[in-house]
Amino acid sequence: MPQLRSYISLVVLNSDHRVIGAACFDDSPPGLKGKYDDKHYNLWEGWLGKAFNLEGLPIMSSNCLWINFIFVSDEYTQQIEAVTQRIFQNLYILQPHLDGLLFLKRGEV
Repeated sequence: MPQLRSYISLVVLNSDHRVIGAACFDDSPPGLKGKYDDKHYNLWEGWLGKAFNLEGLPIMSSNCLWINFIFVSDEYTQQIEAVTQRIFQNLYILQPHLDGLLFLKRGEV
């Protein structure tokens, strides 16, 4: 039976109902184009534990999400922390079972 996948998108609006920030989350890390299937989507769990000495911590696709995309409007760059905080607060309200958010930073960034 296929595993359920989590894809979540959140948008933050200002008082004029204009988009000031947005984020997309997934239950597996970005960068595996064409490699998603029901047998392999959570192979990152073992890799992450070994690569960053996190073995034994409950970090898995059922209680963590990966940040795949995050955006803050140019008009709100001075308030980037407040906008991202609102995004994350709303995510934890909508998904109370979450224990963590993960972000994969590429080496050249």
